[in-house]
Amino acid sequence: MNYSCFVGIDVSKRFFDAYFVTALASSHKVFTNNRVGFEDLITWLKSHNIDISSSLFCAEAMGNYVLDLSVWLYSKKMSITLACPLDIKKSMGIQRGKSDKIDAYKIALYAKKNVTSLKLFAPKSEALEQLNSWIIIRNQLVKQQTSYAKLLKQEQIHLKHYDKTEQINFLNTKLQQIKQEIKQIEQNMKSTIKTHSNIHENIQLLESITGIGFINACTLVCVTHNFTKFKNHRKFACYSGVAPFEYTSGSSIRGKTKVSPLANKKVKTYL
Repeated sequence: MNYSCFVGIDVSKRFFDAYFVTALASSHKVFTNNRVGFEDLITWLKSHNIDISSSLFCAEAMGNYVLDLSVWLYSKKMSITLACPLDIKKSMGIQRGKSDKIDAYKIALYAKKNVTSLKLFAPKSEALEQLNSWIIIRNQLVKQQTSYAKLLKQEQIHLKHYDKTEQINFLNTKLQQIKQEIKQIEQNMKSTIKTHSNIHENIQLLESITGIGFINACTLVCVTHNFTKFKNHRKFACYSGVAPFEYTSGSSIRGKTKVSPLANKKVKTYL
């Protein structure tokens, strides 16, 4: 699509800065990061005779801060893309000082320059969001389980010299409770998967690979939006931090081929 206007959005918890750029004009304004602010943004653009249908909104992928705005614009059938913050930062070049207004302007220029390669935002499906939430909750319970297990080990050492029966019983009870909760969560995850054939099929394919278990498979499906987020396996390997890169320059630098630290460390840990 040929866009006539590019709107850069720099989002914070309570406010967001918007800067639009067209061939003839540009302007900046600050809005509240809620539904009232979203509607004010559209009103402001229309007051400058901006064609909303041919505008591309671009913001940094900042998780929950930008989620409401992204979903709202998507529901209004507007084009919005969420770019990697590091990509935008690297595109800004040398920058002295910092302000939200300048950042919003730079984001608009980034969208204009990279318009052909940017992917439009689409919210996760209900099933993927449910599955992802269960994974997050399970991860927290696993951390608690590890913490209680360490405490139990310490108390068992002290048991040689002091009466720690009550504390040990309490920790054992907590560990059993957490184990049951983890099992229940995994059952909930399986129930969610079974009701969606496309997700269920991909989970089964992943689990058929040696070394990939149920939690690994669920994580990969969520991260890749059920294998629709990345164009090919090479991009996903790069994103996960498992792809090796050459490190050479001229005749003096002959570094060892190695993976890049710019990666999703959580996915890399699972893999």
